[in-house]
This record gives sequence, C-alpha cells and structure tokens, in this order.
Amino acid sequence: MPIRLNVLLPALLGGLLLSASAAGKAARPDPVKVTTGTCGKYTVQLRENGFDEPEDSVRLLLGGKAVVTLRDVHVSRDYCGDLTGDGVPEVILGRFSGGAHCCFDYSVYSLTTPLRRILHAATAHSDGFEVTQLDGQGPRELVTGDWRFAYAYGLSFADSPALPKVYALRGGQYVEATRDFPQFLLQGLNDTASEASSGTYLFNYAVQVLAGRAAAAEAYVRTLPAPDRAWLENYLPDIRQHLSSAGLEDWPQRAGAADEGGGDSVGGAFTAPGRRELLAAVKEGGGRASLRLYREQAGRVTGSPALLTFPSFEKVGWPLGFTVRRGDGRDDFVLHDTRSGSVRLPVFRVAPSGLTERGNDPLAAATKLLGDLSSVARHTASLYRSSVKTAEQRQIIQGRIEAARTRARPWLDRLASPLPLNTLGAFDLQALEVSREDATHALVAGTLDLGFTAPGQDSEYVDSTRQTVAVFVEKRGGTWTVTRWQLTPRRGEGPLLR
Repeated sequence: MPIRLNVLLPALLGGLLLSASAAGKAARPDPVKVTTGTCGKYTVQLRENGFDEPEDSVRLLLGGKAVVTLRDVHVSRDYCGDLTGDGVPEVILGRFSGGAHCCFDYSVYSLTTPLRRILHAATAHSDGFEVTQLDGQGPRELVTGDWRFAYAYGLSFADSPALPKVYALRGGQYVEATRDFPQFLLQGLNDTASEASSGTYLFNYAVQVLAGRAAAAEAYVRTLPAPDRAWLENYLPDIRQHLSSAGLEDWPQRAGAADEGGGDSVGGAFTAPGRRELLAAVKEGGGRASLRLYREQAGRVTGSPALLTFPSFEKVGWPLGFTVRRGDGRDDFVLHDTRSGSVRLPVFRVAPSGLTERGNDPLAAATKLLGDLSSVARHTASLYRSSVKTAEQRQIIQGRIEAARTRARPWLDRLASPLPLNTLGAFDLQALEVSREDATHALVAGTLDLGFTAPGQDSEYVDSTRQTVAVFVEKRGGTWTVTRWQLTPRRGEGPLLR
C-alpha cells in the first residue's frame, strides 16, 4: 500500500474546524486544557484550546523556564525516547495548521543541555513519523510520507500516493536519506492485481526510480494493461522530472538556509556526469530570493554563492524550471523565467561559480520557440483573471497579447499543422529531452499542456490536453535553427479508478 499515514485524523480535525467555525463567534471558547509530562530532564507542557483562540502551544521547560515554545491550531507531543543511541532521550513535537488534510510539521529535539534541535520537517498531509530501524543497527530512522504527487495529473486526494520519505541520523542531525534504503522502498511495491488504480501504478513506478532501478521501472510500465499504461506514459517525462529533487530537498537547510526559506528545486548532474546536485530558489533577507547550487562533499552539504537573484521570493516564477540531460552526461538547466511578465526559457550550463547561458545551441533554439508560444498563452489567460475589471486594464493586457503574438507568428510557418494563435490560452511546458543530437542535426522533444480559450471563458484556468512537442533543429551557416516542429496528442485520458 502507498504510505498514507493516518489520513483519517487530519480529515476529522478539518471537519471539527469547520464545525467550530459554523458555530459562530458567539459561542464561549472552551477553557484551556493544560497537560504536563516529563521527557529526560525536561518538562513538556501542552496548552490546548480546541480550535478556538488562543492557539494551542507546546513548551519544553527546564527548571521551570521555557526553552522552546511552538504554537499552532493543534500541537502534540509524539515521542519520547532515545532515537540516536547516545543515551540521551529525544522528543518529537508536532504542529497542525487545521486544514482538511494539511499541514503538519515536526521538530525533533535531543534533550541535552543546552537543547539541540536535530530535525525540522514539514510533512504536509502525514501526521507523524514511524520510528523504526531500517538497517538493523545504530540510530533509529524516521519514516513519513512524501506528498509530491498529491492531486497530480488529475488524481483525487484519495488516489494520490504518498511515497516513503526516510530521515536518518547523519553527523548528529536527521537528514533526508530515502535513496539510501532501496530495499525498504522496494518492499512497499503494491500487487497491482489486487489493488489497481492510477495512484498505485504511479507509486510503483516512482519507488523503483528512487531505489535506483530506472530500467526496471520502465519495464514495469510495459506490463500494465493498455489503458493504464497509456495514462502513465502520458506523464512519465513529468514524473521523472518531479523525482529529480527527491531526497535532496533539505540540502538548503543543511547548508544553512532558514527553515522557511526553501522554494522550488530541481536535481541533476550539473557539474559532472553521475553527480547528484540541487538547484534551489531560497529566500534571502528583505523578501528577496536567490538561486543557488547545493552539493554534498564528505557528508557535508555546501551552497554556492547566488547564481541568480530575484527581487521577490513570490516572483521567482514557479515552477522554477527543469533539467535536460546533454550528450556529455551533464544536465543543463532551463529556467522558467517570468520576471518580465512574459515567458522566457533560457538554457544554462551550471557551475558553482555561476551560470552560463547557452546561445548558439540546439536546445536553446527550441526553447526560444517554446517560450514565445508560452508567452502568448500566459498573456491571453491573464485577460480572464478575476482581478481584471477595468477597460484600462484590459487594454494594457491586449497590448501585451498582441506583442506576444507578433513574436510568435513566424514560428507557425514551421508548424506541421494549424494552431489558432488568437485563442491560445495554455501552452505549459513540463519536460524536455534532447532525443538526438549530432554536429548538424538535433531533435528536442517533450510534453506540454495545450489549451484554447472558449466562448464565455470566465477564468484564467484554460482547459488543456496533453501533447508531445517535437522540435527539429539544424545547423545552417553555423547557426542552430528550428526547421520544423509538430504537436501530437498523447494517449491516455485522465486517471483510471476502479
């Protein structure tokens, strides 16, 4: 079964929250319930008030003085015991924000003097850790769920698989170490004959990739019944891309970034073939953001100087981008750059000292085309945002749309089939591969969501279909040039539930 740790509890708490809200503010709040207990030399104090104000709190006290205080809609003490094997107990404290499924986060403290926090983890929809020993010796491991595929690819929450996520003690801290336990991952594979659903197929594919069995994962897809296989193949490029950062996402924090300072990230072999590295957007002072490269060396994660800077963390332009494996075994990074309001997809070669944008390059030639079409769709969809109300606002957006269409129209001459540019409202690129590349020819292919605005369109969310995009590039007169491109609808319609 995919890991879904106590999904019922957050749903129940969410229902209680809605009931409390419906009761209205006229009802008198419940009295604060105070519970105390000991763990090691420390006292753990819970102050609970249901879902009324003030927020619940959990405190660690030493000699009657609070050394840690955590607050949220709901708090908990989840564990007291020696996790690390050093004879000093640890305590796990939890917080829950009160949503129907989300969100939980946990802090693990080693109860030394002074106190040491050895893990802070946001576990999304999973309410806690399974404390276990996966390798049969030494410190305990902490297992929770990885919800990167929640609601993905049209899945309902009930069918969304939670992948296993393992934290292990490394250098005195608990860190993400899921890929270090391949046998544990493979033990979770589901018998699809007894439980068949899209989420199950996605789970089985993903855990084999995480366990380092990419070839076996691809072979597994070929064993599925035709309609199920078509659905999964519809999203395989996206799934592989989304798994690139698995097991690395705490690297910014391990290198010194603040707990709340992490944003989107992508993994890849950026500086040399075979390496596991992470590009991540992190929050800086003053609300700014930077793009940094994180690498692990001798068990220690280090971050590069800022490779790119953004004036606002909220305006980085999610998704951050994606990686593309090149012929030399290194991954280039394609940035999803919306800082100007339009869409650019520049291609970068990554080094710890900086980014070098690729110019005369077959991948860059293809992403120029794809960025121009994405800009048309982005501006067209923005015309239907609820915040657009005045004639002046609409006039400004219409000007942006026409400018974007002017840049994009020449590309239509190289398209194998007609594309109604005037109603293009979704052109969202998910993943790309350089499928073929030699000295004079290249094929760049990937997946995207294509959609068109409809009469009576009343939302910026435009219905779309999955497409394969193939861009043929040739080197002419020393310059890489797109000669033709095509869009092909992908098979597989929506998740299959039984």
